[in-house]
Amino acid sequence: MLVFDSEIKKAIRGRGEEQIPGIEYCEGWKDFIGMGISIVGVYDFREAKYRVFLDDNLSELQELIDNREFCIGFNNESFDNKLLAAHGINISEEKSFDLLKAIKEVTGTNKGFGLGAICEANFRTSKNGDGAFAPILWQQKQYGKVIDYCLNDVSMTLKVLTQLIDYEFIVDPRNEENTIGIELPFNIRNIGLNGFSNNETDKTGEKV
Repeated sequence: MLVFDSEIKKAIRGRGEEQIPGIEYCEGWKDFIGMGISIVGVYDFREAKYRVFLDDNLSELQELIDNREFCIGFNNESFDNKLLAAHGINISEEKSFDLLKAIKEVTGTNKGFGLGAICEANFRTSKNGDGAFAPILWQQKQYGKVIDYCLNDVSMTLKVLTQLIDYEFIVDPRNEENTIGIELPFNIRNIGLNGFSNNETDKTGEKV
């Protein structure tokens, strides 16, 4: 099981924003090819470690995806999956799980449920930057800051996932007096609780 996040190379100009001199921009939020991939950050449950994929080793990511049961992100089905697919890296529908989508299915909305807001309400931790600036920093060759930002997002996504594996609820960031129950698919929760792949077997020889 993988938890992942990705960042892009080319900036996306917001409504009414002026272009920054010297910065390259793509054609907008649907220009997944033009965005490029600067980094994909991953936490691998099976190996219990973080991994970073850049231009020099990005080709290895597909093999890792193919050899893991699930790829879990935050808003990944609307963004990250499509970005990766545009660059030849495919996550099947069966493997993909989107935490933001799961929250929206329960609450009926994703407004107020940013990753930073959820982590602030539940763990008193926050994002260490703004994703909109990541491609600008990348083009300015501030690679370390972008890698750090991406891995922090992976860590925060992992915190949310672990909270749901352990307790099956999150504190509502819109009103911290309330909680929201979210039931994960059995196989995802089982892997998280047992700490190993469901390709492994238990003592009875049955797959877990």
